[in-house]
Amino acid sequence: MRHLALACLLVLGYSSLVEAQWYDYYKSTAEYNARLDQMLADHPDLTTAISVGTSHEGREIRGLRITGTGDARVAKKQVVYHGLIHAREWIAGMTTMYVTDELLDGYASDTRIQNVMDNVEFLVIPVLNPDGYEYSRTTNRFWRKNRRDNGDGTFGVDLNRNFDYNWGPGFGGSSGNTDSSIYRGPAPFSEPESQALRDLFLDNQQIVSHIDFHSYGQIIAGPWGYTLNNPPLVDILDRQAGIMAASIEAVHGEQYFWGDDTNVLGIANGITNDWAYGDQGVFSYTVELRPESFNPGFDLPAAAILPASEEIFPSVLDLGEFTIQLAAGDFNFDDTWTCEDVDGLYDAIFNGSSRAEFDMNGDGAFTPADVGEWLAQA
Repeated sequence: MRHLALACLLVLGYSSLVEAQWYDYYKSTAEYNARLDQMLADHPDLTTAISVGTSHEGREIRGLRITGTGDARVAKKQVVYHGLIHAREWIAGMTTMYVTDELLDGYASDTRIQNVMDNVEFLVIPVLNPDGYEYSRTTNRFWRKNRRDNGDGTFGVDLNRNFDYNWGPGFGGSSGNTDSSIYRGPAPFSEPESQALRDLFLDNQQIVSHIDFHSYGQIIAGPWGYTLNNPPLVDILDRQAGIMAASIEAVHGEQYFWGDDTNVLGIANGITNDWAYGDQGVFSYTVELRPESFNPGFDLPAAAILPASEEIFPSVLDLGEFTIQLAAGDFNFDDTWTCEDVDGLYDAIFNGSSRAEFDMNGDGAFTPADVGEWLAQA
């Protein structure tokens, strides 16, 4: 029996070592997909494969739907997180995978993870821009865009300027020049990769929260990017970003700054979190990962993959718990539902939202009937 126990420990230790070793170097798109397949095989009760589209060059854009085994009768609220919309930001894909590994491996033993995953469904896309990423890996390390042939000798659209919310030349932070690194494309959602993310949102109307992982700068940025004006519910957005930043700092001591895009990142239009928040009513953040400065900038050493990813994981759990609170109507986060939670929301939330976090009775609108549903649950 002693030998059997020792053998079990060795197997468990080897498994953990193998997983850690996966984060020793930056992976190809094929290696990402093989890892997704392994996650599906290792956790068939927690995972479902999803395919959200195909890139310009025909690469499948793959991901996972992951959730706990809680009450299957309940339509769970959802969190989306994804990486590598910008090809050169390699740490974004690895962090996305690490967070997914931790959710899946921790579910059996960690009560906090269990609570989040039993109440929330995560939709994960590690490599949103596979063509650009492979071009960055093999040809031009600092390539940012996708690989659209613009027909004039230039290539690529900045996918994070291609979303249809205040898109276009009337706003700063994007370019109509096809050779620009922030070329917004010929039209909003002109690119199959941005269409893929859009369709993921449209097909999953229980989405409440969203993270678009980027690098670099160590920043948590909420909307708006296109204007200096504050978005609705900016206090709630900022409060949650502060909670996430504190959790990140507690792991390895790294400080993340937070605020709206224009204050911490500068003006940019046609970006994912403006569209997610402004069009879809989803609480959305751009998270700029390590490093803090241009040295080493986008070229973060492989030795930093694990610590950079480890510190992000608890902030994703924070966002999952935030999603649970929103779904329960506790908008002032005092752990009880009262009329104070509704004060000011009618005008603040986009003049009525069809999104899941507010539409408690599922009739496609935010109305006084939803307040009745909240009262019934309080």
